[in-house]
Amino acid sequence: CGAIGGYVSREWFGQTRMNVVRKHTLMGMAGALSAFFGVPLGGSLFALEVHSRFGVEYFEHMVESIFCGEVCLVVFRSLSGIPITSIFSLSDEKITEAQPEDVL
Repeated sequence: CGAIGGYVSREWFGQTRMNVVRKHTLMGMAGALSAFFGVPLGGSLFALEVHSRFGVEYFEHMVESIFCGEVCLVVFRSLSGIPITSIFSLSDEKITEAQPEDVL
């Protein structure tokens, strides 16, 4: 999806500035990873981290990437019929029979 975002930016919209093409590529990656992981912030930050060599280099594209991840997650879950809720369901039930040596 990131490659498709860069291709559409260059070929369809005629962008020649590398910073804009990079932003669209990162937005495509953030959208795909957010839909895959189910977490917009985690997918977006992972997409920004993949390119980095010295920490977060493309922090100026962070807001756009997070927004794209959120929109892509909502669209994906709406089209697939998955409710937009938490991925994990945690219960408040306590395990009273467990002992510390059971873990080892």
